[in-house]
Amino acid sequence: MITKTISQNRSFEISYDSPKPGPGGQSFLMWTKNLDHQEGRVLLLVTNTTHEAELLAMAKENQEKFHQAFHNSSLGMALLDENMAVVEHNSELLSMLRPSFEGEIRGIGFLDFLHPTQRGQVKGLLSGIGKGRSGWIREEVM
Repeated sequence: MITKTISQNRSFEISYDSPKPGPGGQSFLMWTKNLDHQEGRVLLLVTNTTHEAELLAMAKENQEKFHQAFHNSSLGMALLDENMAVVEHNSELLSMLRPSFEGEIRGIGFLDFLHPTQRGQVKGLLSGIGKGRSGWIREEVM
């Protein structure tokens, strides 16, 4: 890798695990940069990425758990984008919205699911939450 860095006058990067077998092994990232092509001087950086790799594995596991809970919940749930449009929803939400909304609801704005008289109140509440204020609205459906 060092020879290639000098001969090709470019940087290289590799990720690798320590040769230590069993638990306690570590992950590393090695990076080279040619400092002086004429003199053949190369900067070699090695960083231990074990903690980051563990965090990524935990995040992936948590994401899978969230995905399962989201889709298997008896509560209707939706993920919204920054414009409050539905990006993803679970089947329970779709069954709650029928027959008012048939078919796909992805891309529909969250406020479109509310009665017109509630939209202003919810917009105001969400605006306040965005500014750091707390609040909630509770509506009972009979």
